[in-house]
Amino acid sequence: MRSAAVFLLMLLARAAQAQTTALELAETCARALNQHYAGLDAEACNWYVAPCPVCGPEAATPPAWCAPASEPVTAIVTKAVDELRARPDAAREPAQAALREVLGRAYPCRRDKP
Repeated sequence: MRSAAVFLLMLLARAAQAQTTALELAETCARALNQHYAGLDAEACNWYVAPCPVCGPEAATPPAWCAPASEPVTAIVTKAVDELRARPDAAREPAQAALREVLGRAYPCRRDKP
C-alpha cells in the first residue's frame, strides 16, 4: 500500500512539472477555431495567445509581442497555429517559448526610448 502511494505521488509530481508543448497548444487552438472560438479550448488558447496580465501600463514586464488592438484574436490564433505546427521540434518544445518567438516575430513591439 505504501509503495502504491509513493508511486502515485511521483506520478502527480511529474505531471505538475509537465509543460504544454508547442504542438499541444497548436492543436488546442485549432480545435477552438473549429468550434467558432468558443468553449474551454478557446479559453486555454487565450491563456497563452492573449495574456491580458502582460498588457497595459500596470505590466511589470514588457509584452513579448504587440498585436494591434484592431487584430481579431482569431487572426492571431490562426497565425500561431500555422507557425507552431510548422516548427520541427513542436512536439517537444515548450509552448510559451515557441509562442513568444512566433508572435514576437509576427507582432514586434516598438522599443522606442523617450
